[in-house]
Amino acid sequence: MAIKIFKGVQGDAHWHNELRSGVLTGSEFPKVVTGKGVFSKSSADLADTKAFERFTGIQEQSPQTFVMKEGHRKEDKAKELYSLLTGYEETEVSFIRDMSKPYGISPDFVSLDANDNIIKLAEIKSLKGGLWSKTYRTKQVPSKYIPQVQGQLLTCEMDSLDFIMYSEDGGLYWFPVYRDEPYIAKLRDAFKKFEEEVQKYHKVLLNATDIWRI
Repeated sequence: MAIKIFKGVQGDAHWHNELRSGVLTGSEFPKVVTGKGVFSKSSADLADTKAFERFTGIQEQSPQTFVMKEGHRKEDKAKELYSLLTGYEETEVSFIRDMSKPYGISPDFVSLDANDNIIKLAEIKSLKGGLWSKTYRTKQVPSKYIPQVQGQLLTCEMDSLDFIMYSEDGGLYWFPVYRDEPYIAKLRDAFKKFEEEVQKYHKVLLNATDIWRI
């Protein structure tokens, strides 16, 4: 497995259209497989989206709302504190992918050594109220985030990452999450099934003779 690490910013046109278009990305993993490893019924719509992106070469984008911008600001604040407390220096990475696979991730936090090997990977989530309390108490990743967390370990061939949870009221906390091989096997199966759907839908578009570009 040859992992390719793309350094640079997240969110620009290159990130959207050159790196992520038509590729299943980390935030989309939960739309393909559930926290229990079951293939999701909601994946069909996403497969159509990925087929369209491959057909056009352009990734669909959502406008940045005030809430989203605030989320990024708070996440940056959490990263700064985590970096200060752990000593890990963040490397600006836009995307990580094994180019032979149809999926990849845009990490929340990654630290690379002088040879561009990953020495620390972290996922950051803003948790509120009872979920923040339960996650702190159990030291268990909330079910809805398991596909994304384990998918990152799969993509990067890492044994563990730090799950960083933060709340302006509750504070910042993190704990290690380890690779779950039985779950990752289910991820692989789900990703393969999803890719087969994307290719099928994409083929329909490529073979169409009644589509006129405008």
